[in-house]
Amino acid sequence: MALNFKDLPPEKQEYMPDIRRRVATLAGAKVIDLRELESKRTRIKGSGYCLSDAERRNHGGRSYLLVAEPDNAVDAKAVAVYSTKGLRVGYLSASAAARYSPMLQQLGADAFKVAGAGTTSNSITMWVDLPLAAPLRRFVAQHPRPI
Repeated sequence: MALNFKDLPPEKQEYMPDIRRRVATLAGAKVIDLRELESKRTRIKGSGYCLSDAERRNHGGRSYLLVAEPDNAVDAKAVAVYSTKGLRVGYLSASAAARYSPMLQQLGADAFKVAGAGTTSNSITMWVDLPLAAPLRRFVAQHPRPI
């Protein structure tokens, strides 16, 4: 079963009416945990467009979900980052998405659980721990997508 997406209701978007805010329903979704792979911490891009500062503090955490967006109108290799509660919090950078999207799609899951870090008292920056490319390639090779 795939992730089910819906836009947040207008009353939840009042302060940013031009931004499409999404949540994902995770019930029944196939999620692969990648937290055991060697990783590198990288900044989540676009969180300021997806969330208010208060929401960044509330939805930043120690784990996130990566969701490939092959139907994204701007970038077919886009990879969105969601909180474990299902709220989209941002994206991987375009260069990281170009490297990771094909490997994630080969695994055939709806989402991929990774570690990360939320905001601190001094910063509202959110971070995601991306698996290094070589360990992820080995993982993909060991877990072929079912036909």
